[in-house]
Amino acid sequence: MGQTVCCPAQKPLTDNTEGDTKDIVVKKLSGNCSVIQDGDPLTLNMRCSDGRMASIKAGTLWKVLRLQKALEEKVKVYPSAQKLLFAGRRLQSQDVLGELGLMNNATVYVFVMTTFPAKLGPFATFSIPFQAEDLQSPPWSDDVESSGSMWTMEKRALKRHGITATGIEMPLMGQYSPANKITLTDEEKEAANIPVEAADFMWSYPACSWDGLGGDDAMKAYLSLGGFAYFDKEHKLVGTNTLMPMEGDEGGLQFSEPKHWNPEWTRALMRHGRFQVITIKTLRDVGARHYCWLRPGEVICGDDGKPLSSQPEVAHGGFAYLFHDNALSTDAEEIEEDRCFAILSGEEYVKPVEMDNNNKEFRTFSLAADVMQMHELTEKLAKAPDAEKSKISEELGELQGKVACSIPRSSIDRQNTLALRGWALDEVPSEGTAWNALAEMLKPSDPKDLGIGRDVRAKVTKKTRYTSLQLEQAWRVSAPIRESRYNTEKLQVKSHARMLPDRQLPQTEARLTHVAQALDVDLQVNETFLWHGTLPENVLAILQNGLNERFSEGTFGQGIYACEDSAKMDQYCMPDDGKDTKLKNLRTCLSGETDLPAPVFYAFACRTILGVPTHTKDGEKDMNSGGAIYSGSSQRELAYIPGTDPPVHFHTLIVEAGTGCKLLRHREVVAFHAERIVPEYLVAFSRK
Repeated sequence: MGQTVCCPAQKPLTDNTEGDTKDIVVKKLSGNCSVIQDGDPLTLNMRCSDGRMASIKAGTLWKVLRLQKALEEKVKVYPSAQKLLFAGRRLQSQDVLGELGLMNNATVYVFVMTTFPAKLGPFATFSIPFQAEDLQSPPWSDDVESSGSMWTMEKRALKRHGITATGIEMPLMGQYSPANKITLTDEEKEAANIPVEAADFMWSYPACSWDGLGGDDAMKAYLSLGGFAYFDKEHKLVGTNTLMPMEGDEGGLQFSEPKHWNPEWTRALMRHGRFQVITIKTLRDVGARHYCWLRPGEVICGDDGKPLSSQPEVAHGGFAYLFHDNALSTDAEEIEEDRCFAILSGEEYVKPVEMDNNNKEFRTFSLAADVMQMHELTEKLAKAPDAEKSKISEELGELQGKVACSIPRSSIDRQNTLALRGWALDEVPSEGTAWNALAEMLKPSDPKDLGIGRDVRAKVTKKTRYTSLQLEQAWRVSAPIRESRYNTEKLQVKSHARMLPDRQLPQTEARLTHVAQALDVDLQVNETFLWHGTLPENVLAILQNGLNERFSEGTFGQGIYACEDSAKMDQYCMPDDGKDTKLKNLRTCLSGETDLPAPVFYAFACRTILGVPTHTKDGEKDMNSGGAIYSGSSQRELAYIPGTDPPVHFHTLIVEAGTGCKLLRHREVVAFHAERIVPEYLVAFSRK
């Protein structure tokens, strides 16, 4: 039996584990009962990075936090240690499931974090040459075994070990935990760097003032982070060890998975000053505020001197961490993340199993890790100063390429592909409806226009002259989240019809609409297909992120530029000759049963909501009303549709071409909201 600590009585805590009940609709029933409305049933398959799987019966009104807590009940992983990923998107705790594009029986990937606070250690033990004359303590007494002790260190002792102290009040002072007997054999002591003559040990908490210390890292670690102090049978200090993080997971001092911490235990330990404030930035950054060393077999009692009904399971000792400033808090949300880690020994001390790099699970979560890093880099790029953006963008581009081609087609199914990177490609069969429509759309209105125009990227000579574009390969792009946003925007545009003078959207003619009808376009919102030509090096970024109006600074405003005529689209394309090593990831991603010919060019056929467009000849005024086409000088948004109440912006800009127009041959369409244009097909074509 371990040492006993007593505490005064404490009121029982209210059971409130949901954390997000304020945001869930509650219907009051008769009596004191209430029923939480979950929304439509939703079964989700949770696939954890440590190999475990769980099926959760959730609801569309659930928040992600509630899903994480349901998963915790099944796999015993704290919500803060879970990172959820679906369709290439990191799910946040306050997101509502029904708004994330989650379908019944969808697979959600769960990263089980392998760093604090999801995990502690392992640590290597380093022997520190502090002796009894360095760390002075009061005489040993019975209280040392129940309440611990203190130590002091004079400046001359620091100097003896080459440690500098700047701006620190001397002597240094620190606290010891209650003492414990060492039960290891001499052989085990030697392996753990414990002096053979040691009989008792205590945990030494960090010095009260340590931030001005300089010198040897290991010695500084003992004084600033803490360590173990060992005493012989005469209670004389015979050795000190500190803990240093290890690379990898093998050996060292290992700890269990985090276990729930009962706030009832905190009060007793606080009476003896056992919980101390955490000052280490890396720990504070993840929310940790107080910590305590738990003795082997620690038993905690109430004020009646009897053991409490529950006890921390720390047979060999461990550490407890609190994640709130007020250590004695009983607030359910604050204490939710409190935890303890028990030292592992004996049969529980398990060496990690080496993972086969060819294993499917390894590849799956290796990719998922890349996806998570990609999102973190995207957030970092948005906040980075201009001087750092180029480097981050380059790193992000390389990672996007890696993500795009990381999943071997033969090993992981399409559902996993969608869940991990957020999109998947389905090869369009030749001679099918979609293939025929795309091939028809590739035909220019006038073959003589091919290779002509101010936007032509590659110079065309008599030798390289061509008169047609031939479809070589095509893929349908499945991106559930982008498609969900697009469909939501379609409903929004339909609702705008009620605000128009005639209460309906006027029909708009588009060159490709008659062909696109084979691809099931919605004429109520003037839906059509448009071309977006691009460079080979941009294809993977568009597949991953979609089109983005914020990247454009064209002649007709900051929007996404598309066109109806393939001759116009072709002007923006450059060849992939199969030799550029930078395009290796792209070709790996696209190559299926048949290798792509070389050279090929790439373009996206985009499903587009024209809605109510404003038409212009000069890029400044609406050709029908004479009013301005933009709502401001920044050219980021279109003007209001005349007569709408409440006012509604035009949905797209159509720049006309021909006599008296700024454009000579082909008109262009500019979308100022990415939600209204979605790349649905990627085509590879050749010039003939």
